[in-house]
Amino acid sequence: MSPSRSEAKNLSATPDNALFDCPVISRRHAELELKVNKWTEEKHTVFIKDTGSMHGTSVNGQKLVPTRPFQLKEGDTIRLGESVNRAD
Repeated sequence: MSPSRSEAKNLSATPDNALFDCPVISRRHAELELKVNKWTEEKHTVFIKDTGSMHGTSVNGQKLVPTRPFQLKEGDTIRLGESVNRAD
C-alpha cells in the first residue's frame, strides 16, 4: 500500500488548520469564523463559509452559497464536498 498524499508531502494538522486526507477537500475548502459578542460571553456565534470550492460545502443537507457566511447552531451537520469516483 502506498502512503497517502499527505504523508508523501509531510503534511499535518496545525492549531489553525485541519488536515483531511480526501480527494474532494482542498487546502482552502471552507473557513470557520467565531464572532465574539463583547456584551456577553455566552452568545458567541460561529459561521462557516465555502470559499468557492469545486465540490461545495453543505450544512444539514443544504448546499451553501459560495463565499456567503452561514451561521451555525448547535447540532448542525457539516459536509465538505461530495464523493467522487476517479478511474485510473
